[in-house]
Amino acid sequence: MKSRHILKATLVLTASALLAGAQMSSPLRPQYDRVQGQVQNVRRSAVPGANPRQLAAGVSSMAGGFQGFYPMLGSFTPGDYGANQQLVRDALSALAMVEAVAGADPQLRSALAGAYGSLGDYQARPEFQRHGYSPVASYGRASGLMRGLVLSGNSDRNFERDLERYAMSMATWNAMNGNIWAGLNNRNQERAGEQNEANVPPPPERQAMAVPDVDTASLNEQERAAWDDLRPRFVAVSSRIAQALSNLDGLSARLRAQRMGVNAADLATSYRMQGFLEDAAALIQKKNFADGRQALDRADYERKRLR
Repeated sequence: MKSRHILKATLVLTASALLAGAQMSSPLRPQYDRVQGQVQNVRRSAVPGANPRQLAAGVSSMAGGFQGFYPMLGSFTPGDYGANQQLVRDALSALAMVEAVAGADPQLRSALAGAYGSLGDYQARPEFQRHGYSPVASYGRASGLMRGLVLSGNSDRNFERDLERYAMSMATWNAMNGNIWAGLNNRNQERAGEQNEANVPPPPERQAMAVPDVDTASLNEQERAAWDDLRPRFVAVSSRIAQALSNLDGLSARLRAQRMGVNAADLATSYRMQGFLEDAAALIQKKNFADGRQALDRADYERKRLR
């Protein structure tokens, strides 16, 4: 059944690719066809049990293929932008398919994060600023994967470095496009670049994240003790993070009134802070209390960096 769905998705992708490709101007068509072929190869390879090293090489090659457009960005015609956006969407869809079968392999998950980050860098190019491109979702997914790798206990320092980079890239793009508010509330604002800074509304009043819903009746004695110990800490950390976001919002509003902007590094820290809090809630709901505590501690650590 799953292979039938993958085949159907591939046929749909091929049809959309042909339609979009027909809109590309001739100087761009060869590069478009090369990258579209890489996208289709990645989608075909995204099956359970696939070799993680081959998948990692495929997603890295596909994302790198977009760099071939860089020397040609100045020659895009109006019709090229829509076809190019469809190509990016196809690539993101292919990455999601690989992610669904990636398991816990750190090299593959790191390669996926790198591919999402590369696509974000491509979408953030200034040539695309007036054409509705946004790298926010790509950078957000790259950051999510890197947070997972950091929490996995792997000592690779590159994971921390890349986590910082993706959060900072998203913060820089957001700040340049008027989305100056802290945290992840506005990260799915796909067309932020089309709005003037004064028109990007502040988020609603910050509220502490609700305590994760845990089916306590299904917990054994050890799990119940772990949850009883962790629950008040979640409440406390969530409340402190809501206050930190509110404080940063206030600073952003005061600076904006003076035609200034909050430090992008602080925005990036707020993204990591809230991201780890969301990770903690998701892990707790899965009854993974040990990793949930680790994510919660990291969220609180990021909060302290905002002081």
